[in-house]
Amino acid sequence: MKRIATFCFLLVMALLGLRPLAQAQTCAAPTNVAASSLSPGTAAVSFTPSATATSYTVRYYWVYDSLMTNVMSVNTTTSPVTITGLRGQTYYRVSVVSNCAGGLTTASSWTGLYTSGGGTVGCGAVTNLVNSSSTASTSTVSFTPVAGALNYTVRYHLYNDTTTIGAMTVSGSPVVFTGLAAGATYGFTIVAHCASGTSAGATGFFSSQYVAPGCAAISNVSTTTTSYTASVSFTPVPGVASYFVQYHAVGSSTVYRQTATASPIVFATLQPGTSYTAEIFSNCGTGGYQSQPATVNFTTPYLNNCAPATNVVVTATSPTTATVTFTPGTSNTTFRIVSYAYPDSSVVVTTASPAVLTGLVPGRTYYIRVISGCGTGSSVAYAVGTTPVSFVFRGALAARAALGAGTVEVYPNPAHRSASLVLPAVAGAAQARLTLLNALGQAVRTQTIALPKAGETRTQLDLADVPPGLYTLRVAAAGQTASQRLAVE
Repeated sequence: MKRIATFCFLLVMALLGLRPLAQAQTCAAPTNVAASSLSPGTAAVSFTPSATATSYTVRYYWVYDSLMTNVMSVNTTTSPVTITGLRGQTYYRVSVVSNCAGGLTTASSWTGLYTSGGGTVGCGAVTNLVNSSSTASTSTVSFTPVAGALNYTVRYHLYNDTTTIGAMTVSGSPVVFTGLAAGATYGFTIVAHCASGTSAGATGFFSSQYVAPGCAAISNVSTTTTSYTASVSFTPVPGVASYFVQYHAVGSSTVYRQTATASPIVFATLQPGTSYTAEIFSNCGTGGYQSQPATVNFTTPYLNNCAPATNVVVTATSPTTATVTFTPGTSNTTFRIVSYAYPDSSVVVTTASPAVLTGLVPGRTYYIRVISGCGTGSSVAYAVGTTPVSFVFRGALAARAALGAGTVEVYPNPAHRSASLVLPAVAGAAQARLTLLNALGQAVRTQTIALPKAGETRTQLDLADVPPGLYTLRVAAAGQTASQRLAVE
């Protein structure tokens, strides 16, 4: 009996050993993912396929879209794949996802892509921003949508603090802001996202209502304007001794404030051809109470006797500067050179051409407008500005850099796929270290070469895998360092 039991036990164990085990499904990510620019609007993404994938999804987004609200994708079964509709001279992040049987997916790590060429491809900014209505805790802003926009990112902040306190993604106009503080003024930015890229930000202001008990707002408001003043008349509120006023140009972050005691209220030093929004509050009692604001919108007329400047030309003069030359218009006495590259802007005031722009960043697209002024002192009034000039700032190439007994030379410059480097002899140096830095100061390639005891050294820089853009080549030898600007196309 004991032998039979032992035999049955061994038979069962043998049968269990022959039964196949269930194989766990796997889905491996693709490897060796690389992205390179083909033209200002297209790029190629290559990768080593996964043995378990049936298809792939290439995902990509603009690197400044930090919330990843507009990740785009292309499906493919082979490598490489071409993606289109990109912004020129822009950084993107790219990842490839393996799609496997059973619905399993695995993504590769994100890799960088820098596109060549010019600025935004086909995505303009929203226009006609209007604060259409407000309550004590909400405010509604409408705008003219951008043709082809997929959605819009909206961020807002208190008018005297640029810290973002709220962000949302909307599909179109209008935008409703909620959870606001009563009687507060906010600034906001709306960015359009298209299949072809992301627009510059359109900025504006809105205010929530603050309704104080028994404190009435002014009524019967009317406005008259000149090119640089506005007069707002209204019916005063009985018992109100003063009014608090704030106003700003539409799209500007600068808010002006003043106190008035009667009608009319005059706004001075305005700009011709500019739209403004003003809010007038009744000051009631001694407790600091104010009425809900009476909102007034007005536009100053353009000047007819002050001609705009023409023939605007922008030229890079150093890695961070450029000159703006132009032909003055009739009666011009001063000029405001406005340069804008989202999210930054600057103004240079000059009395003649040319003007110098400083603090520029290589790779950015700047929009530059020249606004002519006529008159002197406090009576200066400005004509219609020239149409903005789109300027892709690449920076001027640096002069030859000194090293050892001579200078460092790189040619051709701009280069394509390779460049020749000539180094002078450096006393006490047996080798030199070459470092190629991108516009962000990140090292993208390093190389060490031997130096002879006498005479110059000639070598080739392999740029085949370097994305187009503006770089700095740094050469270090025997404690000395020299740098050369190098454009790669």
